[in-house]
Amino acid sequence: MLQKFLRFAAIGLLSGTSAMAADLSARVDPLEPVAPAAAAGGWQFSLTPYMWAAGVSGDVGHGDRTLAHLRYDFPKIIDTLNFAAMGMAEARLGRFSLSSDLIYMRITDHVAISRIGLARSRVGVGMLQWTPLAGYAVLDDGRSRLELVAGARVWSVKTLIGAEFVRFGDHEAQRTKTWVDAVGGVRGQTFLTGNLFLNGWALAGGGGSDYMWDLMGGVGYRFNPMFSANLGYRAQQVKLRQSGFLFDVAVHGPIAGVQIAF
Repeated sequence: MLQKFLRFAAIGLLSGTSAMAADLSARVDPLEPVAPAAAAGGWQFSLTPYMWAAGVSGDVGHGDRTLAHLRYDFPKIIDTLNFAAMGMAEARLGRFSLSSDLIYMRITDHVAISRIGLARSRVGVGMLQWTPLAGYAVLDDGRSRLELVAGARVWSVKTLIGAEFVRFGDHEAQRTKTWVDAVGGVRGQTFLTGNLFLNGWALAGGGGSDYMWDLMGGVGYRFNPMFSANLGYRAQQVKLRQSGFLFDVAVHGPIAGVQIAF
């Protein structure tokens, strides 16, 4: 019953509401190669809820004269975070894979705005990103797997800049932008022992934005064929300047997740 429920959940996530999981399949005996996924019985699925203890830095702006500077490490983010949700999912058939990564976070705080005459200022940022990818393993020997991946990253960003001016009273402006970037890169994982592994990815792209990149490296442990845990560090940046809207933000920090494979 649990496996059926997880299988339906993974299919739903891959269809557009959740996100990708890195490969955590390991060898029980480090001297014996693992059989390819196709030989092991067709499609394999995994779900990975995770927490990203992210700091945020960069600039958001409306028009040519109103610019808010963001700089928060993780302890500061805890105070300003309104809501966050993150998750990954993946489906595999032999050397082929379909994956999905979903992140949503919303912060609100008082910050410095580069404009003369301010008494107080406030900024809010809501960021949704969804990354569906297709992959092909150019290396898959049972111990190590290296995939070439390509797909898209869908962004929806809402920024709010509010200010109380000494002479002109309160002013508040909201802007929402949605765009899509083409994304490509590599993703890989290798087992050091039968249970201990390293994994990571490197992605870059653009199109809707000026540019974006996303890097992750981590170490994990496979407790049994169904459950694994991973700890690493992830950093990404995106820059969009369009029609008076500026979103040039980097997000970075430790990441931890638990994978359920079936």
